[in-house]
Amino acid sequence: MGFADNIGLLVTMKDPRSQVETEFERWLRSDSSNNCFETTIPRSHAMQFAATYISQIRSFHAKHPAEAGQAVRRMTREVLDRLSE
Repeated sequence: MGFADNIGLLVTMKDPRSQVETEFERWLRSDSSNNCFETTIPRSHAMQFAATYISQIRSFHAKHPAEAGQAVRRMTREVLDRLSE
């Protein structure tokens, strides 16, 4: 049994105000062998604790309509595009 193919690296929980995180992301992206996804998922308190607040079934869009939710939708499209190649 082997490992699955690596379809790329996804940067998540990035604080856009952190210069260290911005520099680290730049470093990751500078190496093309990392095959980084274009989308970066920003740090979001709601996303961090989403699994602990499951009181009812709601759509992802309704739960996360802000920047983090939009980033997850963009990333999902990227993953599906890579899988279809």
